[in-house]
Amino acid sequence: MRWLSLVASLGVAAVCGLALSAYGGSTEQEAGVAKRVFRKEDQTRARRIVLRLADFPSGWRAEHDGGKSSDKLDCLSPDFSDLTTTGGATSPWFFKGEAPFATSFSSFFETSDQARAAYDRLATEDLANCLAESIAKSEGTKVGDVSWGKLALPRLGDRSSAYQVAVRFEIGELTPSAYVDWVFIQRQRALAVMVF
Repeated sequence: MRWLSLVASLGVAAVCGLALSAYGGSTEQEAGVAKRVFRKEDQTRARRIVLRLADFPSGWRAEHDGGKSSDKLDCLSPDFSDLTTTGGATSPWFFKGEAPFATSFSSFFETSDQARAAYDRLATEDLANCLAESIAKSEGTKVGDVSWGKLALPRLGDRSSAYQVAVRFEIGELTPSAYVDWVFIQRQRALAVMVF
């Protein structure tokens, strides 16, 4: 099931990179990463937003180290260095068997304008295109068609959008497909991203 690992690991790379950039990895300013000035109340709110195991039906499991990946998506590097986050959280990775997975992250920004700016930099066709291109160029797995598109999504929060990357693999005479969906929701100073 190398093809499932490929989709999951590229999803991991994208989520980890975006989460780090969007809510910062340390209190020191890094290139492209938002400045981090966490406030206890925003940190608590951010933790409440992300997915928890209780959100899933029985049979799912949480893995706190499921987000470790050495893959890097060079095409995905939004600059958040002009923004300040006041809270952030990343959920564990949730799995049912090997194939279905889900994760999420949330960030609180200093102002609503900053949250809107972060949304505008993340919720783009560039993200879907980057993931699709990275999968198509991957080695070790024969990849057929890779496509992406915007998904219909009811309005959630102040703004919301969703994208899906569809991948068809070629394994002998089999052509299984895998899908990665991204949901972005911005409400006031908060930004939440779910990937599944």
